[in-house]
Amino acid sequence: MKKVILIFMLSFFAMIVNADNQALFMRDVAISPDGNSIAFEYKGDIYTISSKGGEAVRLTTSESYDCSPVWSPNGSKIAFSSDRNGNFDIFVMPVNGGAATRVTTNSTTEKPMAFSNNGKYIFYCAHIQDPSSSILFPS
Repeated sequence: MKKVILIFMLSFFAMIVNADNQALFMRDVAISPDGNSIAFEYKGDIYTISSKGGEAVRLTTSESYDCSPVWSPNGSKIAFSSDRNGNFDIFVMPVNGGAATRVTTNSTTEKPMAFSNNGKYIFYCAHIQDPSSSILFPS
């Protein structure tokens, strides 16, 4: 009986030690147009990694929560949502890192969905309420 308990304890200890080597939870995974890179969100920052494996490169380092990366058609830019200004706006940054440029300024949450084929426009979803002069708010 002592051997069984000892084996159980050793296996439990081995599981705890090995827990740091497990795969990490990544969200909002997006594959680049050429299929060579993957962008993802982990712990509120955007990372890229080669599709062949290797070490991930952290693109955003702000205190805010960055998520939902989307690749431009030529693979040179990544659009993402960030709550840097209190609400989720869309930002665009070069795929190799650098300063992010704010694209939307509405007070609601915007989430990028895709770039247009020419890469000039970003399609996004948002819950934007009609103005008070709308037919939904009769006087």
